[in-house]
Amino acid sequence: MIKGAVELGRTTVKEIMGGCMKSGLCKKVMTGKGDDEDKAKLFKLLGHLADNKAPAGTDDANWKKLTKGITAAIKTGELKKVEAALKCAACHKEYKGK
Repeated sequence: MIKGAVELGRTTVKEIMGGCMKSGLCKKVMTGKGDDEDKAKLFKLLGHLADNKAPAGTDDANWKKLTKGITAAIKTGELKKVEAALKCAACHKEYKGK
């Protein structure tokens, strides 16, 4: 399901989180256990966060700032920069469940 959604460019935050975090892909790549294909899949999924809007009633400017930071880090191709850009706790506190 996620693969098709990504190809169509309509990936929801829930699908992205399922594909990156719940599947273990992010941990696998960030700990050096993933291969180039895993890294590419992770970066592609994370890149789609910026295609989404902040949940209604939340800070859209902050959403854009966080997701653009992730997108910029992905463009470098460097895992350390992507890891630094992933501000999971801050994002979840502001947006998860809203």
